[in-house]
Amino acid sequence: MALFDFHSHLLYDVDHGVQERVRMIEIFKRYKAAGFGGICLTPHLFHPTVHTKIENIREHYRTAREDARELGLQTYLGSELYVGSQMELQCMPIASRYALVEFSYKLEPMNLKARLMSLKSQGLDIWVAHVERYEWLGLRSKAMADMQSLGCYLQVNAEDYGSKRVKEFLDAEIVDMIVTDNHGKLDAPSLLSRILDKEALVADRMENIAASLCSDDDIA
Repeated sequence: MALFDFHSHLLYDVDHGVQERVRMIEIFKRYKAAGFGGICLTPHLFHPTVHTKIENIREHYRTAREDARELGLQTYLGSELYVGSQMELQCMPIASRYALVEFSYKLEPMNLKARLMSLKSQGLDIWVAHVERYEWLGLRSKAMADMQSLGCYLQVNAEDYGSKRVKEFLDAEIVDMIVTDNHGKLDAPSLLSRILDKEALVADRMENIAASLCSDDDIA
């Protein structure tokens, strides 16, 4: 089965990722050359330091989807939801099923488990972005136990591969996905491909997740 990247900021002129359509297409070509069959496009939502042009998302996604199709790539529209102090959590779920979330690197959100449960109550499964970057999220922390009790899928970033934190999580066999979190790097697809060649357990888990993305997003 072809490879998938479940976290990227390649949707052009939306957040602080790729800005130009031509750059996005060039990166899509690199994904195809590296053996990928699909990419999730997950612009930031509610991030305190990132301005997201929400009004561009759906229009630019229609263009991106067609550009990807011409190259033989499938795309999935979603979002990376920053869980901060907002009262209600709302996101653009991937394939109408998955909520990709992120947090402050330094401070654990208040009432974290209850807030994640609010997403579960919307019928969504949760993907947690770059778990290696949260200083408060230890392997044996209550927050980690809560995430696992809720069935959260845990991501690490390919660019952090080889770090002590990522090795710890991989050795514990709790990593479900390795992703690029690509903000515009041409070499990110090939890097992820090489890593997945070494990490058979995670690659198998990712193949199963990719199989659950059974159809392209139907956007109005």
